[in-house]
Amino acid sequence: MKKYSFPIPDKKWNIEALKKRAQKLFIDTDFAIAAKAVLGGRGILERAYYLRGIEELFTDMYMDKKFAWDLLERITEVEIAYWDIFLDAVGPYVQVIERASDLGTQLGLFISPGLYREFLKPFEKRIISFIKNNASSAKIWFHSCGAISELIEDFIETGVDILNPVQPLAKGMNLQELKKKFGSRICFHGGIDPQKAMIDSIDDVKREVEARIKAFAPGGGYILAPANHIQEDVPAENVIFLYNYSKEFGKYPIKT
Repeated sequence: MKKYSFPIPDKKWNIEALKKRAQKLFIDTDFAIAAKAVLGGRGILERAYYLRGIEELFTDMYMDKKFAWDLLERITEVEIAYWDIFLDAVGPYVQVIERASDLGTQLGLFISPGLYREFLKPFEKRIISFIKNNASSAKIWFHSCGAISELIEDFIETGVDILNPVQPLAKGMNLQELKKKFGSRICFHGGIDPQKAMIDSIDDVKREVEARIKAFAPGGGYILAPANHIQEDVPAENVIFLYNYSKEFGKYPIKT
């Protein structure tokens, strides 16, 4: 790793066009401006195993902790260097900044809570702190698929404001319980099941919308959306109905 040349960007890059684009959206529209994460949106875990390999990285976390820590340290330095340039241009104008790291599978976590807290959480917190210090009005939107309920408290502690995709069919992702436990401290984005409800009938989509809004919307703090990309097996009419009915049913006061 000492011989590897990590791609620290040149602060002299000319990104004036990006700054002008953000300014124009900020001044001339009423859009909420969301900034896609640097480095393609992947988090430090993905960057580490792209470089090292999944099996090797997880072995390092047990057998060569210093190497694993040093690798994550260097990756974090690279990401912060990109954020430094990016936020220098758009930081004053954005309301939402996106980051992502897939830490869950359908049945459980991809990495143990202990390893997450030992290796990943300190670096995630450092990156998010840097972002918030350089984009003071922005909320942090964080994507992590799957059964990640055990880590939501940790996400909040790192500075995450909006959690996506809140996958309802993943193990342990009881939406009513998540709202009860975390709803006053984090905004949920997603929740609509694309695996079963969205591929079935209009009535199934209707029941799905009602169930998710009833669970998440009371008191605010919910952005309704599919809990992942809509796939080709979802009928187009179901997508149209999802958004139209959500607008209708999601008006306050929420029907219970």
